[in-house]
Amino acid sequence: MSQRTHRVLWLTAVLLLALTALIRQQQLMAQSGASAATCQNGTAAGYPCDRTDLLSFTSKMEVGATITNSLVANLWGWTDPETNKEYVLLGLQEGTAFIDVSNPYTPTYLGLLPTHLLTATLSPFRDMKVYQNYAYIIADAPSQNGMQIFDLTTLRGITTPTTFSETAHYNGIVDGHNIFIHEDTGYAYVVRRGAGTCNTGTVMIDLQDPLNPVDAGCYGAGGIASDLQCVLYHGPDPDYQGREICAIASDDNVVVGDVTSKTNPVTLAIRPYHNAARSHSAWFTEDHRYFLSVDMDDEHHYGSNTRVFIWDTSDLDNIPADPVIYTGPTTGSDHNIWIRGDYAYIGNLRAGLRILDLRHIAEGTLTQAAYFDNFAPNNEAGHEQGAWAVYPYFESGVIAISDRTEGLFLVRPLLQQTFLPMVSK
Repeated sequence: MSQRTHRVLWLTAVLLLALTALIRQQQLMAQSGASAATCQNGTAAGYPCDRTDLLSFTSKMEVGATITNSLVANLWGWTDPETNKEYVLLGLQEGTAFIDVSNPYTPTYLGLLPTHLLTATLSPFRDMKVYQNYAYIIADAPSQNGMQIFDLTTLRGITTPTTFSETAHYNGIVDGHNIFIHEDTGYAYVVRRGAGTCNTGTVMIDLQDPLNPVDAGCYGAGGIASDLQCVLYHGPDPDYQGREICAIASDDNVVVGDVTSKTNPVTLAIRPYHNAARSHSAWFTEDHRYFLSVDMDDEHHYGSNTRVFIWDTSDLDNIPADPVIYTGPTTGSDHNIWIRGDYAYIGNLRAGLRILDLRHIAEGTLTQAAYFDNFAPNNEAGHEQGAWAVYPYFESGVIAISDRTEGLFLVRPLLQQTFLPMVSK
């Protein structure tokens, strides 16, 4: 066989593989109502993007919203340990929607868990987390939601949209702004912004008997808390190895506390920062050497571009007063931040999902690795539109985005082998 013939055969094989992949992608797009789109030349189906493909969009009215102008809130995910199916839990004013996203090109709406008291004013803010196959759901004022508990295994075998009932209910709180569950210790942390239980601090709840939560204490340092993450610390500080340490976004500062003892939590640091407006979310890097925080109002009040704050927690008794600051390319308001592996995932409201590369954080450097802007008109500061929250923890690599006014976006970033490959149905 001549060298020329060999080259022709090789090129033909490559073209056939490419054509097969293209046909498969078109088939999947057709199944999804043609909402899927590859990010090419900076757009996907008209949405600005970089290295992030659109898999599907599902409107809020398709997943249980009944009020045209109702608002979408936070979301979370659950992977069934028996079937490995992936599900999104999406907060609506009406309640919590459950969507099977195992095939992210054709997500399936399974039903709605209505808010606890249907006669109460429907809250535009709802949050949820998962512990031992149960969802724990709260809603902010005005509401009387308490904390709903829902057995997620109920979703197995559901084939038609269903109105679900809560499995149990905890009335030790009336409302809450955000909830974090530390799965390693079995405690929930509910932050509140109004009067009542724990006032504006953090309510700690023992979930070790999942259907019978027990009040475990109150931690009120720092002001009006918005959100937090707690870890069993394994960072560089030898004095706190194995202690339960929380990073709390609180008012115009961040708080670091040792909550190993729920009856006697200890504040390690309260750190205000320049041009603070409303510290809203914080999350540790996986090595616990740092945590990152975001402020949802500084862009609006001070006209700055998006800022992400890097706090050094290698010495928890001496956290530096001045964080390293990453400044983003837009003025979009950063609302929530989560970290997985080498990347931070930010719900950046009108600037959409922003993904930051953390691999050079030790040198004080973050870089934007990818993005998907689900609000195309502009990237201005403000809370009314765009990416409210994201969920980056599915093993498939699918990222779920709750769009404040529209519904649910599913996307896939093209990052350096961060995720396992997804096998589509």
